[in-house]
Amino acid sequence: NIIIFVNPNPDKRQRFFNFFKNEWCNIKEFKSLSPIEIKSFIKKKFDNIKISDHEMTFFIDKVGSDLYQITSEIDKLKEYCTVHNIDTITTDLIEKVSF
Repeated sequence: NIIIFVNPNPDKRQRFFNFFKNEWCNIKEFKSLSPIEIKSFIKKKFDNIKISDHEMTFFIDKVGSDLYQITSEIDKLKEYCTVHNIDTITTDLIEKVSF
């Protein structure tokens, strides 16, 4: 059985956490990515489309740090760039396509 609990700020002193911490449970914690790791993720996802550091910062500020949302918005931008034959992401393009 797999049970997933999501809590952005878990308190490890709580009885609930300690109940699952015994021998028969395997606890995995997934930390949020740092801003540098998020930028690296974005750069990898854009493949052959160029995006500068300034545009990545603007993109993260607009979209947020949720990787699912980032991936969804990158897919929209990539598709727009493919259809319109664009090879560089600009702030105007991010403003136009992403929300």
